[in-house]
Parts: sequence; C-alpha cells; structure tokens
Amino acid sequence: MNKMLKVNESLDLSAANDFHQAGHHHYVWRATSGTIVGKGAEIQYVAPPTPDSVEIFLTSEDASGQVYKDSLSILIYKQLVMLKTDDLDFDPYYIFPKRWIKFLNYMVERKIKCSVGIIGKSLAQGNIAYAILIQSYYNLGLFEFWNHGYTHLLNGTNAAGETFHEFYNTSYHEQKDHLLKTQNLARERLGFPLHTFGAPGNAFDKNTLRAIDEIDELKVWLFGDTVSSKLVLTRLINIEYPSGVPNYAKFTSDYNNLGNSADYLVLQIHPNHWDNSMFNEFKQALDFLLQQQVTFITPYEYYRLITHPTEDQRY
Repeated sequence: MNKMLKVNESLDLSAANDFHQAGHHHYVWRATSGTIVGKGAEIQYVAPPTPDSVEIFLTSEDASGQVYKDSLSILIYKQLVMLKTDDLDFDPYYIFPKRWIKFLNYMVERKIKCSVGIIGKSLAQGNIAYAILIQSYYNLGLFEFWNHGYTHLLNGTNAAGETFHEFYNTSYHEQKDHLLKTQNLARERLGFPLHTFGAPGNAFDKNTLRAIDEIDELKVWLFGDTVSSKLVLTRLINIEYPSGVPNYAKFTSDYNNLGNSADYLVLQIHPNHWDNSMFNEFKQALDFLLQQQVTFITPYEYYRLITHPTEDQRY
C-alpha cells in the first residue's frame, strides 16, 4: 500500500509531472472501489463507505498515441488496530510454547495481522528450528516481529536496594547494548531486521530515549516516550484486565465509551498466559472488533503508510 484514507473521505490526485512535460493530453482514471470525481490531469477520489484495499489506475495518451500507465494503492479504513503481542520465547520441548503456537495458528486461520515481541536472548539460546519457525510465520505476511529487549528483566534490585528493569534505572551503555544485541541477532539468525521496539513492562527512562533515538533501524516505539524522534504509538484501552487476563466485558465497555472514536488502537496481549477460558475471552474481543469493521495492521506497516519511505521494505 502507498497511502491510507478513512472511509468516505476524499483525496486529491494529479498525474505525475513527467506526464505533463511529455505533452500528454488524454487521461483515463479508474478505481477498483470508491468514486472518481472529475477528469483530466487532476481529479478527486472519494473513498467507499466500508474498509477496502483499493487500486487506482491512470492511463495517459499523448498526441502521438504513446500510452503511459501509473497506479496507486490505498488502504481504506474505518479504524486501525495493532495487536501488541508480548514475550515470545524459546521452548526446548515445543520450539514455541504451546500457547504461542495455538495463538499464532489462530491468527493465521483468521488471516489477522499482529505484531510479536521477541525476547532477544531467545534468539541466542534457541536452536535452528526456532529461527526457522519464526521465519515461516514471518513469510506468511501476517506478522511483524519486534524487539522486546534482550533479557526481559523486570523487578531487579541493585546494590543500592533500588528497583530496576531492563530499560529502567540501568545505564545508557547497558540499554543500548541490549537493544543492539537483539537487533543483530535478528539479522544474523532470522535474516530480517526489526523495526519496532517495546520495553519489557513498558518501563523505560531517559537512557532508553537516548539509546533508541541513536538506532536508525528502529522506527517505532510502542508505548514509549512521546518526545522521541521515533514514531511513538500510545495506549488508550486494553483487552487484558489485569495484564495477562483478557476480559471481553471490560474491553467492550471501554471501547464503546472511549476507544471507538480513536483513529488507531494498540492493544497489548500476552498469549502465553492464557488458559482456554482466557483464550475464549480474547476470541470474543477479536470478533467484536471485526464487527466494528476495523483494519488490523502492524506497527511498521503503519509507519510506512504515514511516512511514505522510498525504500521498498517488508514489515
């Protein structure tokens, strides 16, 4: 996709400058959905009333009969939802923990995109089958894997008796080292880069801000410091109440009171914590979101849609 547009909204489009310079004089616009208003080199496109993936095609013919073609892809959405799925780790018996396998396969079955936070040390400790399994899910085009720290340490106590987490109350050098370890392991073991970061426990400090802003490969920070140069995606409501426990009734109440007017939602979940009853609560929440006609995307996909980078990169 090249652009995104909300349902029923409009977008002004014009033929590329080189079309005009070449003396083209006849333009034909066509859209797979929605409405083209006007004609000639400049038109207005009006999005359909329901979410869709739209292709807009332009055919131009000059006075000599030479034909030129161009196209544009637009994601039409009502509301965007990003699933922030935390804590993927290596399991020596099942490669992925069994609850993770159940969750990921359900996402594949429903064809729903989500983002998966990898604990970096699992890439160092896991075997080749672990890397291959991550790659196989990545290649489906439904999953973005992201940097969830290296150790995922929470609630440590330092020599002064103070609480620290992997990215809170620890040194700048240690934090940057942990970020880069996970980034490098992903490239070495998985063969693709990680573009998104989320701190374990969403706990961070000023050293995290400095470290992450120095790593160009990272483009998105989930629930991060809003003064960062990265795209920081914030939290509005939750599926889990408390963390690790999906609660359909609480989620739908909060959605109807607060979440339904948001342009995007980032919803944090922890599939490895769920028993069957909890998984069913999540499935109900997912069905509810689909009934609201939301569009599921990944954080890096969202970044590319709003920044239009020139590089052609997979998420």
